[in-house]
Amino acid sequence: MGRVMCAAIRTLAPKFVGRSLRDITANFAKTHRDFVGGQIRFMSPERGVLQCASRACLNAICDLWAKSEGKPLWKLVCDFTPEEFVARIDFRYITDLITPEEAIGMLRETKTKAEGGCGSAESGCTGLQHEDIQRLLHLAIEEGFTNFKLRVGRGVPEDRKRLQMIRSIVGPDAGTLVISERTRDVPQAPAYLSQLADFKIKYVLSSWAVRTFFSCPRKSIEEPTSPGRQHVNNRIFFKQFRQAEAVDVINLDAVRVSGVNEVLSILLMAAKCGVGMTEVCSHISTIDYIAVSGKQSMMEYTRHLHESFEHPALIDRGYHVSPPAPGYSSDLQPEVFDQYACPSGTFWKSEKGQEMQNDPWRGCVGEQTS
Repeated sequence: MGRVMCAAIRTLAPKFVGRSLRDITANFAKTHRDFVGGQIRFMSPERGVLQCASRACLNAICDLWAKSEGKPLWKLVCDFTPEEFVARIDFRYITDLITPEEAIGMLRETKTKAEGGCGSAESGCTGLQHEDIQRLLHLAIEEGFTNFKLRVGRGVPEDRKRLQMIRSIVGPDAGTLVISERTRDVPQAPAYLSQLADFKIKYVLSSWAVRTFFSCPRKSIEEPTSPGRQHVNNRIFFKQFRQAEAVDVINLDAVRVSGVNEVLSILLMAAKCGVGMTEVCSHISTIDYIAVSGKQSMMEYTRHLHESFEHPALIDRGYHVSPPAPGYSSDLQPEVFDQYACPSGTFWKSEKGQEMQNDPWRGCVGEQTS
């Protein structure tokens, strides 16, 4: 996967070589449209690997743009006038839900301060043993977290056992965020999750196939659970999920859609429709809170890999702190490349690295041997 994505990035990035940052960002909506347009559209630059590659290039430009202004990305965007904010968005295919004129009116009404809550995402991963989950839950509570995430799909008895354990530790009032694993087909998932409803699940973020929005009934689970959507491909799918009244919560993965431009369009659609937001990163949450919706969002948080970043996420009593450093907080420590750049990094020359490189099924659960 990594090699394929790097090859795609190397294919797309030369489009910007020789151009000035000012020229690229002067009409960023057009830059976005042109970048994913032309003949390359037949290779799906708004889905899959090409989308990840276009996101990498466009986000790198936003990172450079913010650094050139000496601002964190969220501050760069929040300093836009409503007209400048809207001018950065390609509204193609979403004007049946929101128009540029509507968006400008919404942005003019939003004035507030920056703060966003977060939930611990590592305490309920399916690969952890019960003892690990207990340890992480107690640590998260000490750090001020009040929402917790559990991936389900191990079977009703095992899922109920884990939920019972979580409730016994976090208490009856803490929010519990549950994600359905991809092992359930669409007709099976609501019936499966209904058997867990007595644990006062706050949200169900479905991982069902990304295009099944007409098969995701809003009232498929007992109240007060709100149906949500794990990540989907692009702004058009987000729009269609809402038009089908299939979601109350959007789980926006800010580094899977094709750049900050598309993220901003999704924020506007969610704000207009009153849809909740989860899993946005600190920059995007701050943009949404200050400039778009004026509402707090709930973000995931894990404590691993922080040492790999020059500016890792900051948490204070269960709340994300708006990033202070210029840029998009995406810079890795130089030694990370020395260790993990493939195939030259020291890790890939180790016995484990060689084993992984020689495993043709690496990344495929149930098939990989490394």
